[in-house]
Amino acid sequence: MYWNHLLPYVACCGLLAAAGACGKSAPEAGDPPGEVTYTYDDTYFINPEKGMYLTNVYYFRDGNVPEAVPVDYMRSFRAKNMSLSFSQFYLMDFMEKELSDAVLATIRDDFARHRDAGLKTIVRFCYTYTGTESDEPKEPEVDLVLRHIAQVKPLLQEYADIIYVLQAGFIGSWGEWSFTTHFGDDADRTRVIEALLDALPPTRQVALRTPSFKTRVLGTKLRDSVTVATAFDGSANSRIGGHNDCFLASGNDAGTYLTNVDRALWRADTKYTIMGGETCLPDPDYCNCENAYDNLVRYHWSYLNSAYNTRSLRLLEDGGCLEDVYRRLGYRLYLEKAAFTGDWKAGGTIRMEAVMCNGGFASLMNPRRMELVVDNPEDPGDIAVIPLETDPRRWQGGSRNLWVETFTLPAGLRPRTQYRLYLNLPDPAETLYGRPEFSVRLANTGMWDAERGYNLIDTFTTQP
Repeated sequence: MYWNHLLPYVACCGLLAAAGACGKSAPEAGDPPGEVTYTYDDTYFINPEKGMYLTNVYYFRDGNVPEAVPVDYMRSFRAKNMSLSFSQFYLMDFMEKELSDAVLATIRDDFARHRDAGLKTIVRFCYTYTGTESDEPKEPEVDLVLRHIAQVKPLLQEYADIIYVLQAGFIGSWGEWSFTTHFGDDADRTRVIEALLDALPPTRQVALRTPSFKTRVLGTKLRDSVTVATAFDGSANSRIGGHNDCFLASGNDAGTYLTNVDRALWRADTKYTIMGGETCLPDPDYCNCENAYDNLVRYHWSYLNSAYNTRSLRLLEDGGCLEDVYRRLGYRLYLEKAAFTGDWKAGGTIRMEAVMCNGGFASLMNPRRMELVVDNPEDPGDIAVIPLETDPRRWQGGSRNLWVETFTLPAGLRPRTQYRLYLNLPDPAETLYGRPEFSVRLANTGMWDAERGYNLIDTFTTQP
């Protein structure tokens, strides 16, 4: 059996089972404050910025400017248990001219409809999909590519809230930087990466097709890989992740990895940078559940194409692991137990010591707010929010974390009144904050408030 995929849950829950910390219920009304235990939920459910995705492709060619995909169609993605899409824009008609206002309008509409539909998207711009070395130009000349990036920059800034990651694109067939016409010089590739990083807010990442492209455009070595000290610091190094579009194709994923240094770089970097992609034509001797788990864990995968390559996906399904892969892509946070001490009264100070586990392959990658919400179930207006300082991006895939918070209860709490204590992990963008489809659900039973996007972690009655 592929026992590696069981390790996160065993590590987080099994080790404390003897002490009675696992397999119990979530907090119930009337429980006194103190120690609370939680039950792991092994069902599959969607969360923002992770999981399988479906693709929306736009071809701007022969004078045709397609309209953005209807918002109702995008909403259907969530009904299929997906919170991500892949938005790919083929700018075929613009090899020798700037993007038209009509093209920019379609891109804007696509982004706006993602926001309305409760989705985030992986974005790539490119020019051609012919995977051969021919005389056909694969992309415009360097200066025009840079002008195109400048044209889409305002849209990337305005809709950064719904952009999960921007794949570098623009160069070569499919935007994967192969079979290039005008970018044989790494200095020109570096100019594109610098322009893309500038086009996005510093909180968003750019993904490159192979690890060697990163070292080439940044001039870095393996020793410069992202560490816990440099993660999320806004530097170019910390903002460049990867996308492997030949996952499980062969032992080197069809040339994705050229050396062991390439593998070591992505193993290190992807603890803190986004990794995802798609499968391609598989080697049936290599495309199996054992190798899938090994690679998904080592390279901290967050997202995967649900529709390509179907042969690869069928091999994983036949092997009995595809559903679990779906479940564990990205983060999968759940509480094991929590202990509360302090004065449960208006203005009282509470210390919480909790065990937070991540049973996913990766951690949260984009900024995420954390807060406690206190409410009175008998009075909807009696509610307060307590901001927290913890950065949940630090909870690595497969990890078990001691989480300690000291917080002050609101001064307006009523004495001898029962309150509920929720954990909320909302999107920090003002455009998305308060929308439950963009908040993180914990993998615990009996905790999720779907209408508000909160996770119930305790109930208490205030002291006089």
